[in-house]
Amino acid sequence: MIQHHPFSLTFIDTGENMARSIGVITGDLYRSTAGYERGLTYQTVMSTLKNKLRSNPRYEVADIDFFRGDSFQITLLNPVSLLEIAVYIRAYLIALTENKEEPRLDARLSMSIFTSNKSSSFNESVFEQAHIASGRSLDKMKKSSMLAFSTDNPGLAAPLQSVSILLDTLLSTLSRPQAEVLYRSLEEMTINTSALAAEMETSRQNIHKLVVRSGTENILESLITMRDFMKMEL
Repeated sequence: MIQHHPFSLTFIDTGENMARSIGVITGDLYRSTAGYERGLTYQTVMSTLKNKLRSNPRYEVADIDFFRGDSFQITLLNPVSLLEIAVYIRAYLIALTENKEEPRLDARLSMSIFTSNKSSSFNESVFEQAHIASGRSLDKMKKSSMLAFSTDNPGLAAPLQSVSILLDTLLSTLSRPQAEVLYRSLEEMTINTSALAAEMETSRQNIHKLVVRSGTENILESLITMRDFMKMEL
């Protein structure tokens, strides 16, 4: 049986010299309940994921809140990490799948970035608008899609929508070991073959094969490029 757990992640850019940007990821967590007590697995997974996201300074996490045990919200100081975190979440969850017989863990994620006037004070309605747009986008997503992006910023729309479609295709084809190589590499945004081999208790030759087959190097380069692009656009 597959259960869906809604959650939202919030990103807020509070730079004084640029328009305030608000980013949101709204998602449905897919997981198997076979052999597990409901709630325990979800709480354990999300608690670990919370610690990983909070401990990574690149993500600039300001706050993480859980609601009713099944949903959570993450606030970031800068939304340029939007794509990186979405990819990290999916890769991390896929890597938790123990065997081929189990429905694998994954998440459908709808990302949104909205901007407000830099001279205006914080407006709660703007904050809510980003959540609403992200949630509506998730509701309209095709059943075959797991990743989507929407925005009111014309400069971000086409580039991030295109990259999201390509990333969705790549992530949906990853095996568990390939996903593990990807999420571990995302933590440092670099590929350290020796470290990966030690962490995954396998040979460097096998790590090299996993890196190539997962497209990890290309995914990292794409995320770095999009991060720099968003810095210029936001």
